[in-house]
Amino acid sequence: MKIGPWEINKIYCHEALTALKQIPDKSIDCVITDPPYGINYHSNYGSKEYQEQLHRHDWDKEFDFSTFFPDIWRVMKDNTHLYVFGRWENYETMKTLGAKQVLIWDKEDNGMGDLTSWGIGYELIFWF
Repeated sequence: MKIGPWEINKIYCHEALTALKQIPDKSIDCVITDPPYGINYHSNYGSKEYQEQLHRHDWDKEFDFSTFFPDIWRVMKDNTHLYVFGRWENYETMKTLGAKQVLIWDKEDNGMGDLTSWGIGYELIFWF
């Protein structure tokens, strides 16, 4: 069985925003996504190669959450759920985009943080 060009129950390595455009309207039951948080994350953790890759790509420098929401709403069936992982810095944006509730994932341990702040031991999950 397929949804557009995509076989179900198969993992694809693809640029998500491009792949999303190939999914037919109202064909998805639930979306769970963990986009970049737009917090300009930097770390001293990991190997030299990891550090070079992390700093070579500005994967978390800026992210406009509103860019992918229209396509997500387009592909989701009526009366389904969207869960978006984020941080407290994303709260106002998610509220503006229509988040109904915030779930808190208690990780039971503080994260390592980055070079400018303490790590946090939780993650927010915005429910739409």
